[in-house]
Amino acid sequence: MRLSPLFLLWIAWAAGLAITVALAWQSVEAMAMPGCGADGDCSGVLGSSYSRLLGVSLTSYALVYYAVAGGLLATSPWLGRRTVGPLLWLLLAILSSGAVTMGLWAVAIMVFVLQMTCPWCLAIHVANAVFFILSIVSARSHWKSSQRRRIEQDLPALSARIPAVASIAAVLLCFWQVSMLLVFADDGRLRVVNTIALGDGAELRQFDGNPIALLGLDDNVTIPTFKGRADAPDRLVMMSCYTCPKCQEMNRRLRRIIDRHPDRLRVDIRMAPLSPLCNPIISKKAITAKHRVACAAARAALAVARVRGDAFSEFSDWLYLHRETMFVEQIIDEGRRSVGADPFDRAFDSVEVAARLEADVALVARFGANSVPRLYIRQGQIRGFSSDANLERFLAEKFEWPGNSVRQSGP
Repeated sequence: MRLSPLFLLWIAWAAGLAITVALAWQSVEAMAMPGCGADGDCSGVLGSSYSRLLGVSLTSYALVYYAVAGGLLATSPWLGRRTVGPLLWLLLAILSSGAVTMGLWAVAIMVFVLQMTCPWCLAIHVANAVFFILSIVSARSHWKSSQRRRIEQDLPALSARIPAVASIAAVLLCFWQVSMLLVFADDGRLRVVNTIALGDGAELRQFDGNPIALLGLDDNVTIPTFKGRADAPDRLVMMSCYTCPKCQEMNRRLRRIIDRHPDRLRVDIRMAPLSPLCNPIISKKAITAKHRVACAAARAALAVARVRGDAFSEFSDWLYLHRETMFVEQIIDEGRRSVGADPFDRAFDSVEVAARLEADVALVARFGANSVPRLYIRQGQIRGFSSDANLERFLAEKFEWPGNSVRQSGP
């Protein structure tokens, strides 16, 4: 049985919409789809700074696109025999060209910048590409049918300039989209342009002395908030807040680097909650709803590490993954699940955890870290890198990992 182009268009439209809704739902509810858990690439892609444009998630734009495309798709067949019918099909092709442009952008970001792949995102882009091709085929078919009917009815033919104008409009739409993404994606910084045109761009802010000597954790510390092997020769310190989206992205980057260099790198975490409730360097005027649980999350992470150091990394990843939806009771319940209810409660309310949080906040204030994440190695503070690969290359160079001629290690 031969399927009609209209039926196939609906199939492609429904597939793209269904996956978009599923990704939006799992993001809101912090529910993992297959391949999109805390350790999957989907959470990294969907949580990256490139997933938003002008402060709005690309998923929201996609839902608007599917609503408009669905409306055109439902209306066009009913108006097919009228003059406006072919024009609606051309409009649908123009609109879907924008979705393809967005898909190409997203794939380029995943491959060249984030260096990770979300299979569900790719499925959406494939569905949109199929929809675009079918919309062009349908627009061409309806245009020809309309022209034949007009000739049979002794009506003047539609101007050949109309498809040409539609093609120009599609090109202009795609150009405008790319311009918007380059200018306004990732909080207004041209990171993709810088990556392509300028390369790494990473730099090192040097200090008098070794910042790791002050910021790094002692080997016998009672609250071991680090990721990687305890005896790894190279040390990096990250100041971080669990409700910060860029800290979530940085955690993902460092976790992947540790996975690729398990015997080389250890990342010590210093708590820098973006809330004046426990961090006086943060202005009370600057507090926002998304950071309302920052202090409780930091305290819970320290409590888990106090009870069982090997549970800290997994619990820390859970906090980042649920940063947008978690509340205090949920954080405490997860802490209890991680290390046991009684040990967690005792640690959460302990003097040791309170003192450690206060010490971390004091170090954050000493280094003037009123924004996070911040990364430090023995040579200074790392700034300005634009991708996983750039950060990994930078660390490999500074730590002289295998492949370099001279090696510098240790804290």
